[in-house]
Formats: sequence, structure tokens, C-alpha cells
Amino acid sequence: MINWKDFWDEKARHADPHQQVGRSLNEAAPEARLDAIADDIARKLSLQETDTLLDVCCGNGVLTRHLASRCRHVTGVDLSPVQVGNARSDQPANVTFREGNAMRLEASVREAFDKILCYFSFQYFDTYQKGRRVVHAMNERLLLVALPALPCADARYQPNG
Repeated sequence: MINWKDFWDEKARHADPHQQVGRSLNEAAPEARLDAIADDIARKLSLQETDTLLDVCCGNGVLTRHLASRCRHVTGVDLSPVQVGNARSDQPANVTFREGNAMRLEASVREAFDKILCYFSFQYFDTYQKGRRVVHAMNERLLLVALPALPCADARYQPNG
């Protein structure tokens, strides 16, 4: 079984922030692509400017930062301390990054947020029991996206191993 913490710690050492989270954006304007993804997430979550958002498995915060302008506050949580360190290097005022395990988030932490997001990370919960625990813990406030779910996240936004 893969040690995901070690895997993501190693990925986080790559110079390209998109490679750090295991994606490649093969185009001239990746920030525009990420804005489109953030717009789609905001629409699907009915994200309001007064909402607080928990971004579970946030990696280096590339997408988290794009969501920050769409709500009052975003907290990104990731298993990898190296990814969290990368995220903190460019942290907007209304964003907090912290290390944490999605399967072990305390109820008081989860319940402090209006909305919860787990974007393009669910596939790393490598057993039914782990996935079930995460979904159950997040209740009805969770938007779970295992694969890009909009036309703008097509073949140009792909896992690269």
C-alpha cells in the first residue's frame, strides 16, 4: 500500500506548482483554467461571499487560492506538511493552511465551515472504508469531485502520475 504522505511530500519538492499536486496544465494560461474550475465549484456549492469553506486535501493551495475571492474564508487542509508549507508561501489574508488527515478531522473542525470541498483527491482514499469514513464525516456539506467535472477541465488538466 502506498504511503500517501511520503508520496505527496516528494511531489511537493517539484519546482512547478502544478506538478507538485500531480497535474499538468498544458496551456499558456493555467490561471484562467483554474479560475474557471473555481467558478464551477462556487456554482455547484452555491458558495456565497459570507461562507467559510474547508478545502480537504488542498495540496499546495493552487486551487484554494482561486476559491478565496469567492467566499469569506477558506481553510485548506492537507496530509503533507511539505505541500502545506508550499501553500503558506503565497497565502491570501482570508486563507489558512494547516496539516491534517481528512479521515481524522474532528467534528468541531468540520462543523465550523459552511461548505466542504474535496476536489480531485477522493481517488487517493484507497479502500472503501477510508472513502466511506471521509464522506460520512463531511455529511451533506461536501462537494466531492473525483475527476474534473466541467468542459474547461478536459484533457489539458490531467493526472501525471
